[in-house]
Amino acid sequence: MIKDVFTNRQEKAFIPYITAGYPDIDTCVELGRTIAENGADILELGIPFSDPLADGPVIQESFTRALERNITVDVCAEISARIKQETDIPVVFMISYNLVLQKGIEAFADLCCSGGVDGVIIPDLPPENAEQEYTVFRDRSIDCIFLVAPNTPHSRREYIFTYTSGFLYCISRMGITGVREGLSKGFDEYLSDIREHTDLPLCVGFGISRPEHAREVCTYADGVIVGSAIVKQVTEHHGSVAGMLDSIGRYVSEMKQAAQEGGT
Repeated sequence: MIKDVFTNRQEKAFIPYITAGYPDIDTCVELGRTIAENGADILELGIPFSDPLADGPVIQESFTRALERNITVDVCAEISARIKQETDIPVVFMISYNLVLQKGIEAFADLCCSGGVDGVIIPDLPPENAEQEYTVFRDRSIDCIFLVAPNTPHSRREYIFTYTSGFLYCISRMGITGVREGLSKGFDEYLSDIREHTDLPLCVGFGISRPEHAREVCTYADGVIVGSAIVKQVTEHHGSVAGMLDSIGRYVSEMKQAAQEGGT
């Protein structure tokens, strides 16, 4: 379970993101296993969607390629199930609310259960309207993970804290996902303010790609989330599965070590 990852807050979590079904189903499963074997604490699977909200060009391109291979929500659940056949890493779906509505809330939650999914992130689900979804997921022991941004009003944060379980996804800066040079100004004050109002584990994503980023983030946070930097490596090593697995395996190991160094 996700909460077990954060039992010891001195152990900083590294949470890599990959696009489900990219570059293909079998390689994606192998990638998930490799990520788990190299020290990742939670695996975030992005569910391909034709109209993503906050994803940058790297992830958008991976979504396009995955959709061309007919990677549906049902296929994503099968991918998760295959990964969890050989590893106990918690899996989190990041998915558009539109896809959830197409399946139906309860049908989607049941599908998550069949795939061994431990949590869901639905960026475009307003926390003010999330009571039904929260109840459906909670009844199936699936964590509902919400996002908070530097400009989220304090009044809205209260809804987010109420309906979040597992961990709180803290966006490091305004804008879309993608590799950045550094963290935004005032990052430490932003996290300190959130910490004063919730006991939830804080994990930071958007724009993080380097070990020094992970080290700095985990000085203040409980975990770090990396997406575009990993998906970019998948694209760059297309056609060489062994090379891709080796490269990403080493990257995950380095980022996990850096995250842990930030907490010491």
